[in-house]
Amino acid sequence: MLNEKTIASSFSALSHPLRVRIFGHLLTCQPRPVAFGVLSRELGIPASTLAHHLREMEAGRVVTRRAAGRRTLFAPDLAHLQRVLSDFLETCCAGDVKPSERKSP
Repeated sequence: MLNEKTIASSFSALSHPLRVRIFGHLLTCQPRPVAFGVLSRELGIPASTLAHHLREMEAGRVVTRRAAGRRTLFAPDLAHLQRVLSDFLETCCAGDVKPSERKSP
């Protein structure tokens, strides 16, 4: 089970509107990763701003980075996020109520 600090770090990595926009764009490109330059161009985000936000997202493990020759590719880390959500729900619900059994407010 992930600790609270790891879970909080992942949520924090998506706590900025621009990061949500970046993450959403990466999701729409699945299953292909997106090159840094392409991401900057497609979203109209300056390289320095994009680099800052991607570093934060990578630190929170919501995106992965890999080198491909001279390019740097980014993709959402869906496996980690799935584990974060699963562990968070298990912790907050103490296993008593399944998410599908919860009533909406």
